[in-house]
Amino acid sequence: MTIKFQADADLNQNIVNAVIRINSEIDFQTANDANLRGLKDDKVLELAAHQKRTLVSHDQRTMPLYNDHARTRFICTVASKF
Repeated sequence: MTIKFQADADLNQNIVNAVIRINSEIDFQTANDANLRGLKDDKVLELAAHQKRTLVSHDQRTMPLYNDHARTRFICTVASKF
């Protein structure tokens, strides 16, 4: 089983690039590729769940509130300097 990741619009793109550079076989979709800009958290989680992707986000404030009712995996990262 391959784990598929979805970058939230707020995720540092350098993190996505580094993960793909380390292992190009990892399926890590960017927010731009998924057209996530401007979408509300609940819709982002819904799209990730529909595509069976684990959402990766820096949003520690509002995303966890929506995720309590979503059927998707969610990883919240701390701000990172790449």
